[in-house]
Amino acid sequence: MATESLSYGGFHFSTPVATPTTANVPTKVLGTTTTTFVNNFTHSVNNRMSFNGIIERVFKVSAAISVSAGGATQTKFFIYKNGIKVVASEIDRKISTGGDIGAMSIGALINLTENDYVELWCETDDGDTLTVECGGLVTSVAG
Repeated sequence: MATESLSYGGFHFSTPVATPTTANVPTKVLGTTTTTFVNNFTHSVNNRMSFNGIIERVFKVSAAISVSAGGATQTKFFIYKNGIKVVASEIDRKISTGGDIGAMSIGALINLTENDYVELWCETDDGDTLTVECGGLVTSVAG
């Protein structure tokens, strides 16, 4: 039976950047992200954790973020796996004004095999810009 050390990874948004959106169309969150910690994961692309382990596993993937918008808007955030929305991860938040900064968390259990990756995506109901002001994404083995 193959064994593998514990797998986990994380990054934080170190430089906020406004993410332009199109109404009701998911968009990958922009911004510079910095590795917090990794083991059997890599973080070679902003807002992406790639699994490098050889044993397929179920991971808890979660993000805690603070977000602002260009104006009042209804927002949605998702975790994407390999460019595909993980439907069970969707979370909504209304931003009441352009000066509002709202905090939220998001999470899902996601099966990952070698070279799979996860990212944070967003959308608005009106095409407003969204900025992740701070926060991060982490992965850890479920159970």
